[in-house]
Amino acid sequence: MRYVVVRLYNANTTSLIRLQKSSMSTASVFVPSPHIGLVGLGLVGTALAKRLRLAGYGCIGFDIRPEATKVFESSGFEVATSVASLLEKTNTLVLAVFDTKDVLDVVGQILQHQSGFNQVSPQPLVLIDCSTGDPLKLAELAKQLALNNIQLIEAPLSGSSAQIANGEATLLLGGDAQQIENMGSVLNALATSKIHVGSAGMGAKAKLATNLVSRHSKLENKACQRLFQKIIPHKVFLET
Repeated sequence: MRYVVVRLYNANTTSLIRLQKSSMSTASVFVPSPHIGLVGLGLVGTALAKRLRLAGYGCIGFDIRPEATKVFESSGFEVATSVASLLEKTNTLVLAVFDTKDVLDVVGQILQHQSGFNQVSPQPLVLIDCSTGDPLKLAELAKQLALNNIQLIEAPLSGSSAQIANGEATLLLGGDAQQIENMGSVLNALATSKIHVGSAGMGAKAKLATNLVSRHSKLENKACQRLFQKIIPHKVFLET
């Protein structure tokens, strides 16, 4: 049995996690569960849960904040007590957390859960990351997770929580094209507008670029446009 040593970074420490290497590719065989796990039950997370429910998906939520969990449950959604308990019920997690540090925290819990099973090939899992993340760290994380049958799809949203709930936000997708196609029904539930901007890391770049442009009242600001086009491809720039 072969293992890969992976270095995951967070704000306070550097930890080494031994990942079991798998030769199986999940991109061509993955089918999402009818119940979707949701980590992060704030305004964005709750809006995404409503979108999933509207599309016919069950949604199971988890948040480290008891008050957020209570409000989510009072809205008629099922709640979980941990990330590990979510993994017992679904093969798809939507991460509505704040930043890449929070994503890494969730990944650490997932890997800890997987380490308790002596499997040659771990069960496939897809993470849909809706946070505003660090492009370089997410690009590297996607490569590391793929070795353990975990596919990372970046899906930051351009729009407010109200726009998300109304289906008016845009998903800026970064990741494997085949996997994004396989997850089309879930991604369509989250937003009616989607742009695949490239590989993992590009979604975060596009989100940062749109945030920059939104701070300027006039899109004809040439300096701003030139910076935008350096960050993301010209075709994507025109679409956004």
